[in-house]
Parts: sequence; structure tokens; C-alpha cells
Amino acid sequence: HPHHGTNLTPSYWYNNLRNPVRFTQTLTNLTNQGHHTYLEPSPHPTLTTAIHHTNPKATTIHTLTRNHHTPHPLHTAHATAWTHGQPTTWPHPHTTTHTPLPTYPFQHKHHW
Repeated sequence: HPHHGTNLTPSYWYNNLRNPVRFTQTLTNLTNQGHHTYLEPSPHPTLTTAIHHTNPKATTIHTLTRNHHTPHPLHTAHATAWTHGQPTTWPHPHTTTHTPLPTYPFQHKHHW
């Protein structure tokens, strides 16, 4: 992981590709510390299978789904986390703000 204030330079990416990840070791350490729920914020949940192979009792939750452009996958992830005992904060439906979008491309409003 880059330290706060460092740049993601080519050598950073090379080292991340060249050196072992130690995924199993890290996941085992997390499990031994009491972590059993994992959130994967990727449109294609690739780590879910690896997590289940390492810890079959773990709960993995993905928040995005490729080519699904609705909030349904995110709401499902939120509900899954809640039903597995994770603290969540449900947004109140009346607190959501929407920005009005132009009705056609390049619509603009003059302010003079």
C-alpha cells in the first residue's frame, strides 16, 4: 500500500505486480482477529471466490454489478450486511438530493 503522501509511480505498480500478495496469509490473520465479513466494491467481484476458498464461513458482499445501472445491487449489499449483523445506516428517502439535469445537451442558463 502506498503511504499517505506518496505517488502511485510506475515502480509502485511494478512492485505490486512483481511481489507476492500473500492473500491467504492476510485473510487468515484477519479471520484470527475476528473479521468474517468482507465488502468488495468492484463491478466484477473477483476476490469473492478466493475469500470463500480461504475461509468458507466468511460472508462476502459485493456492491456493484457490471451493466446494472440501478441502485438495486447497492441496496442488496446494504441489506446483506445488515442481515449478517453488520452495523449499517439506512438513508432516509426524503434526505436524498437530486440535481436537475438539462433536458437536452448543452442546455445552459445565462446569469447576466
